[in-house]
Amino acid sequence: HQNCVEDIKSAQSTISTNEEKKAEAEVAMSDAQRSLNKYEEKTTHLRNAASVKTQQAQTHLLESQTNLMKVEKDRRDGMSRVAEMESEIRATEARIEQEEVDAHNQVEAMIAQ
Repeated sequence: HQNCVEDIKSAQSTISTNEEKKAEAEVAMSDAQRSLNKYEEKTTHLRNAASVKTQQAQTHLLESQTNLMKVEKDRRDGMSRVAEMESEIRATEARIEQEEVDAHNQVEAMIAQ
């Protein structure tokens, strides 16, 4: 009978020790789960922040490309206007030269009369 009582006390002690270890493991598991949740939240936040920054960068890139296209169009239009004005200048110079020749010829004709 004494052996049975000792076995029961030993078993109860073992059960008590195991219950304490179980409680410690549950606390450790709970801490680990909180830590995991914290890291997952940080990761999600960082991913979202990176996504926002990427989207902002893409928006700025598109705006810059649009502005560049406008500037290039303005430059082409400006170059076209310059070419037109140069053509007008050449035509005006040619008319002036012709008028000078005509005026000279008229003076020559008047002198010859």
